Amino acid sequence: MDKFVGLGVFVDTYPNEEKQQERVFPYISAMVNNGSLSYDHERDGRPTELGGCTAIVRNLHYDTFLVIRYVKRHLTIMMDIDGKHEWRDCIEVPGVRLPRGYYFGTSSITGDLSGTAECSLFATTEASSQYLGLSEVLQKGEPDEQSSEKQMS
Repeated sequence: MDKFVGLGVFVDTYPNEEKQQERVFPYISAMVNNGSLSYDHERDGRPTELGGCTAIVRNLHYDTFLVIRYVKRHLTIMMDIDGKHEWRDCIEVPGVRLPRGYYFGTSSITGDLSGTAECSLFATTEASSQYLGLSEVLQKGEPDEQSSEKQMS
């Protein structure tokens, strides 16, 4: 995870910084890296964080979803973590510059604690002027020439 180039979105389920009290975990944060920075695990990524929000995503009986949108240097991250199929704002940052030639990936790390992280669907779509509703995303079915989906387990 260190020294990556591009956007990192982190779902941090455990506070490593002992004196932190202003955040409730699990916590979603975002960082942009040009390859010269490292994510600071001991400080839960605070030195390089663009923004973040609390997201209770562990031990639920329904799926949780994130949408990451980058349009005209504007980064928006929304989530559905309540099982209601409704998007809630998490992060919104204007003026973000990302490199061209993206690679997408998912990863997890547990540190001293054990846990399971699963990405069951990863989808990309052409940017449009409006967000798709969550039910539209889930019902899209077969990918077309403007989108691609990959099942992961």
